[in-house]
Amino acid sequence: MNGPRLGTQRGMLAALSVALVLTIVTVSGPTAASRSIAGTALPAGVVSDAGVAATSGTPSTEAAPSPAPRQPPSRYFVKLEDHPLLVGGIALPELTCSLPRFGRDESRLRAYYLALRECVDTGWRTALTEAGLKWSSPTMNLASNPGEVFCGDFDEEDFTAAYCPDSEMIFLPVDRVTKVDRGSPAVHLGVFAHEYAHHVQATVGILEAAYQREDHVGRDSDDGQELSRRTELQADCFAGLFLAAAAGRGDISRQLAEAAINTFRYGALARTHGAGSRQFAWARAGFQGQNTAACNTWAAPADQVR
Repeated sequence: MNGPRLGTQRGMLAALSVALVLTIVTVSGPTAASRSIAGTALPAGVVSDAGVAATSGTPSTEAAPSPAPRQPPSRYFVKLEDHPLLVGGIALPELTCSLPRFGRDESRLRAYYLALRECVDTGWRTALTEAGLKWSSPTMNLASNPGEVFCGDFDEEDFTAAYCPDSEMIFLPVDRVTKVDRGSPAVHLGVFAHEYAHHVQATVGILEAAYQREDHVGRDSDDGQELSRRTELQADCFAGLFLAAAAGRGDISRQLAEAAINTFRYGALARTHGAGSRQFAWARAGFQGQNTAACNTWAAPADQVR
């Protein structure tokens, strides 16, 4: 089984204050190439939308292409704080997202994610290609039990949404996400933007470089856990960048974008992801920042990533 996986812990669902929970799960082997990590947003009921249907249908999938061989990171990616995405900074363009009416049944939610992906694609494609960096669009899988996939077995009930870099796929099981969303599109925006941020990290070499560092110091050591927090908090910040780029235009109002940012404040699993206050602070840093330089968690003092 190959690659990292990002997904949400199911054990936290009983706690109503849970929002953006990211956890790291090792599947097999000591190398970065064989790793599987889990993490994405677990929304709390801090926002709600009256009149949203509570039904959900049979989840569907979008087939993943055959994964390309993972390319080793360039030498300048190894020093993450000096990554070209973070030095000087790259701005996302203003985005006008055209989204269908939000609904929690499978067909409406799938349409919502597809339109949202198109908008997020536009922002990150523009930013990364103008900087001469790699870009690709992730695929999506909405199946409740996707089973054995390229980077691990997703039948276990320990995540709400996930990302697998080796197949460049975002997993958004309809039944799991709607179980914790409390009917809020803001929650779905936060979840999707965070998972897509991990896709950005993967395509530009940040994840691979982070894994190499973790392997060097030991993933379960204090230093390894700090590296995990820096990775996850950066994804929160990148999510904030997208939400800022889209806020107040098209179908993402300023109020809706702010509500999505607020879901990050209820995060848990502080050891691997940072305290909820830190998750919110970094999401807010992206939301208020001008470009990707605002998300350089690798250069941040240790007390800002606890």
